[in-house]
Amino acid sequence: MIKDFLNNVKWFIQRGKRGWADCDAWDADAYFATVIPAMVKYLKVNGHGLPTLTDDKPERQAEAEWNTILDDIIFAWESHKKMAEGDWLYSTAKTRTKMENVAKNCIHVYLMTKEECERYRKGMQLFIKHLSNLWD
Repeated sequence: MIKDFLNNVKWFIQRGKRGWADCDAWDADAYFATVIPAMVKYLKVNGHGLPTLTDDKPERQAEAEWNTILDDIIFAWESHKKMAEGDWLYSTAKTRTKMENVAKNCIHVYLMTKEECERYRKGMQLFIKHLSNLWD
């Protein structure tokens, strides 16, 4: 208990000094999957501008399209968090049957639908494509 407390204090200080803690690096993808969707949700609600890729469109249409992109990015990272926690399984066409069998044997595991897998891939691609547009 005391060791846990001391580690939590150390990690808190590390996050304050360098933005991340040793424990975050041990499972970096899970840490990103916690931080990134929260930040993107914040930007969606509190953002003050739109990326230049929307310049040639009416503001209402541009905002709607940008929000759809942000929603797909949020979905992808929230899905990744569930996969990192072992709650969700992702499958490709080649692994679908195998993953269906795994999901049947695990009571609390959800096998993503083909549509969810496609949206996950799309959201991650949009994250890469629009990384430099995620600002306020």
